[in-house]
Amino acid sequence: MKLSGLSLAALVLPPGIRREFALKNRESVLTEDQERLLYETSLKFIAKNEIEAQKVARNIDYSDGAGTEHPSLMCGPLAIAILSESGLLTIGADVSDFWLPDPIGDDKNQFKQTFPERLYEWVNEKESIGEIDFSQKPLFPGDLLFLKAGNKGSFGHVLVVTRVDDEGKAFSVNNFKTPDGFIIDEVMLYDPKNPGEGKFYEWTNERESKLGLTGFDGFYLWRPKDNITFLPAERYDTIYPKLTEEIDSLLDQSNGKWRVLIQDISGRTIYAKRPDKILHPASVIKIPIALDCLHLMEGKGLNLEETLLTGTKGRTFDQLLKAMVVDSEEEATEILRSYLQQQPDHSIEQTLQNWKVWHTTTAPRRSTASDTTLLLRGLYQGRLLGNEAKYKLLSYMQEYTSPDDTRVGILKSRLPLGYKIYNKRGTITSEMLVVADAAIVEMPGNVLTMTFYGFWGKEGTTYESLVSTIETVSLKVYEHFQNNGNIKERISRLK
Repeated sequence: MKLSGLSLAALVLPPGIRREFALKNRESVLTEDQERLLYETSLKFIAKNEIEAQKVARNIDYSDGAGTEHPSLMCGPLAIAILSESGLLTIGADVSDFWLPDPIGDDKNQFKQTFPERLYEWVNEKESIGEIDFSQKPLFPGDLLFLKAGNKGSFGHVLVVTRVDDEGKAFSVNNFKTPDGFIIDEVMLYDPKNPGEGKFYEWTNERESKLGLTGFDGFYLWRPKDNITFLPAERYDTIYPKLTEEIDSLLDQSNGKWRVLIQDISGRTIYAKRPDKILHPASVIKIPIALDCLHLMEGKGLNLEETLLTGTKGRTFDQLLKAMVVDSEEEATEILRSYLQQQPDHSIEQTLQNWKVWHTTTAPRRSTASDTTLLLRGLYQGRLLGNEAKYKLLSYMQEYTSPDDTRVGILKSRLPLGYKIYNKRGTITSEMLVVADAAIVEMPGNVLTMTFYGFWGKEGTTYESLVSTIETVSLKVYEHFQNNGNIKERISRLK
């Protein structure tokens, strides 16, 4: 979530805080420019009183639109927001997934997916933060820490090291309690030359218990490794603010919760709504299963058409793939998934990881709008499959069934002859409500990927309202591009 914050020119740095960046701490894998961007980005989140801190918390929107954000509980989302806006996450993450995180309990997989061990060092420091010799165990810019409260502590706490100065002092912009309430500010964590000075020592000083204590059992640390490649900052910034505002309003009116990503085929964002939130993708999960199946067949170097006529469990692979993608048959899906998982030295999840699709798993079914979009774009561009396999899967996704006129399929009646929609819908109406559609839409002058995941939200959310919203937004996007195209054509004719 982009914050307007204060301009850097308006910030008055406290005495003693330097703008120079350490060059001697080369254990850090960040470049000097990356360190500077991290620092400057972190300053935008500073809020010197609780009222302003509440505004920052609401802007980060870590409770998924519920309006219950408060600066006392925002440490995880704040740290993720700082890293994300600095472009210093290798894998997309949604701030709400790091609200009140438990790195060794229910949220352990979230940390594994966002900070995988092949890209990040995982450190379990068991010594109290008030006793560690940081001259021997320094922290570096970009380090993410979860402070363990311990028996004497009153809270766990997440923070990111946002700056280390040329004297080795480590700083963080984070939320903390003061006698006047919760604020967000830059604080010195420690000074390696002066043990006992810094926030780490305040948080382990029992005389400060009224303001909260933490760190007695040390911390968990996630640190980027040398081989890391970060994502560019602001991946989902859109260049269509008016269209974004209109879509936001339509989604709000539905009362549902939404994870949406609409891009052109080059990856330029048209609209984004929490695209990195991990979710249940319903039957859209059948796309990665089909991709992996065809990818495996290609890897064997055999004739694809002949291989599709072989099969398992009494049906050909062609029959199974068609039943899974076109008819959304669950039995065919499980037959194919089980077959793939039984192949020697093969894993669907490993294939997805190789394609840099980080958050998608088939058991349990999990994905993100971002992952789904990457697969759609990679399929259409021919980066995931060879031409024969690519067109085979696209033919399944294009094949008409009666529900294809709904959701993104509402555009079928608008598209000129020769333009197509390739999509996979998903629906769950028992125990939970999921209405999804993942589509590649060919239109004059553009090819778009449109990924919608709608869920139960406020009272009044219905299956029908979610379906209708997908259709309304799809039409809004189509009309936007066609109207702009018509304007360009008229200008061209005038010339």
